[in-house]
Amino acid sequence: MRRDPRLEWLPEPYTRFRRNINSCGAKFRNLDVARMSYYLHVWCKSMMNECPMGLALLVCDTIIQEKQTNKRSLIGLFDRLYTKNLPCVHPSLSIFVSLTSGRGNYACEVVCRHQATDTNALAVKGKVAFKDPMQVVDLVFNVQGVCFRNTGEYWLEFRIDNVPVMMRRIFIMQQKQTKNAADGD
Repeated sequence: MRRDPRLEWLPEPYTRFRRNINSCGAKFRNLDVARMSYYLHVWCKSMMNECPMGLALLVCDTIIQEKQTNKRSLIGLFDRLYTKNLPCVHPSLSIFVSLTSGRGNYACEVVCRHQATDTNALAVKGKVAFKDPMQVVDLVFNVQGVCFRNTGEYWLEFRIDNVPVMMRRIFIMQQKQTKNAADGD
């Protein structure tokens, strides 16, 4: 089948789609090239480059998985940490991520950065695989020795192929020092 010369600049999947639209009926045949290219772009993007959708991004002390049922229990959920001294080293934390609507394999990353200074407290890379778009995939990142150098607002960001999918805030608060009775007060 000969390609339409007005659509020479489009890759082959677009022209296949255009031929399918033309076979559907006369009402689609008269669409102008600009509008058709937009529809083709949306269709190809939805068919080829689906980005997974985030369902949950949670931070906790630990995650326990039951062996018989594979159910997970998130223990000690938090959105802020209190510290007496800076820098603060948190010994262990777990990050729970739940995703759906993906196709195939993706590179993923969890990054925690301080909003004011734009410095990273942690960056963990991983991979996620989807068998079909209806599947819900749960990821667990166990991180040790996270160093928070400043108080204030941190953003925990989950990225797939370097595209942010979900974000949440974590606050690092410094406790005020109280005077002890031994200090003479």
